Amino acid sequence: MKKKSPYTVYFWHAFLLVGLSATLMPAFLVLMAALRKKATLVSSTIIPGPDEVTLANFSTLLTQTPFLTWMGNTLICSTIATIAALLVTTLAGYAFSRFRFFGRKNGLLIMILLQMFPAAMSMVAVFRILQYLGPLTGGLVGLNSLMGLSLVYIGAGIPFNTWMIKGYIDALPRE
Repeated sequence: MKKKSPYTVYFWHAFLLVGLSATLMPAFLVLMAALRKKATLVSSTIIPGPDEVTLANFSTLLTQTPFLTWMGNTLICSTIATIAALLVTTLAGYAFSRFRFFGRKNGLLIMILLQMFPAAMSMVAVFRILQYLGPLTGGLVGLNSLMGLSLVYIGAGIPFNTWMIKGYIDALPRE
């Protein structure tokens, strides 16, 4: 194996450092803005001085807003959506990969076709469905419910995730 020139290694390290700093810069700027006092938020320096650093913004967030409720709702919704989507797409991907059945090719074609349309096209239909399901389920599944939002996330991800899992299972040996 040919030994790489030290200049090549330095170049790639510098390139990766520039990419890393460009990737982390937005998160760094948000953190610096969160640690500043309101009066110094628009100052010209990026890094606040020791007298400008405060945790009052975090205190305000936790005491004057239902932030922990929002985080709990996010955790519940994402957990439900992840588990259900993983279960459905794994079973569907395995079935499409390993079994030959009537409608298999059409099902795969429909999954590919569903990827062609942007999610915004289905927004009105999803709204109307959830609006209809709300009174039928006593508000469990409907507008402004975690289960309704979870179902939207599950339904939106099924075609792509099934296709990806099918491709993965196709690459595995049958033994």
